Order: sequence, then structure tokens, then C-alpha cells
Amino acid sequence: MPLASLPLLVLLLSAAPQAAPEPAPPSARSHTVVGELARVDLDRGELTVRVPKQGRDHVLPTGPETRFVGGGRALQLVDLRAGDPVVVVCRDGPGGHRAVLVKTGASRYAAPTPGARRP
Repeated sequence: MPLASLPLLVLLLSAAPQAAPEPAPPSARSHTVVGELARVDLDRGELTVRVPKQGRDHVLPTGPETRFVGGGRALQLVDLRAGDPVVVVCRDGPGGHRAVLVKTGASRYAAPTPGARRP
């Protein structure tokens, strides 16, 4: 190969499309926890969600990939309060159990409160 074509080869190789990020491994499972925030541990980055139907609390670690939303806007872990109703989407995988989305506020799929009137 002539030396003059070497810069062209380098340019073509650097412009090659990058490999797409790998999807979650097939062993990763997603599930949803619906309940009430019992505790927010800012130091450990954990949420404790009380699920009355199960009669137990779930301790859910959060991380930098965790998104927090409520009232139509983005939130942070410090914005959450004990007593808030939450829906938490979790992912179990090789890295362990982790919350990936935390939505505060009443779920539109929740059962109606007894005695509440519908519009």
C-alpha cells in the first residue's frame, strides 16, 4: 500500500460506525413495586417501599441511572418524602436488584378509595 493512502485509511476507519451498546442480558428481569414510601435513606441511596397487599417492605437501592418523576416533572431522591405513593420499576440482573424508575403520585391504575365518588 502506498504511504500516501495511509491517512485516507485512518480517516475511513475512524469514521466507521461504532457498535451499538449491548442490550440488557436475557437474565435481567424487570418488575414493578407499587406502594407507599416508608423511608428515604439519602446516605445509602435507598428507598423503603411498603406494600400493604404483601404485608412487607421492600428496600430498593437507587443509582445514577435511576430516574425520578412526579407531577409531570423530573425529581431527585431528595424530593421524595415518606408517605408518598410510588410506583417503582426495578431491574434484577448480574449487578443485583436496582430501581430504574421511581414515579411519585397516585397511580391511575390504583383501586379507587372506598367511598370516593367518580366524576
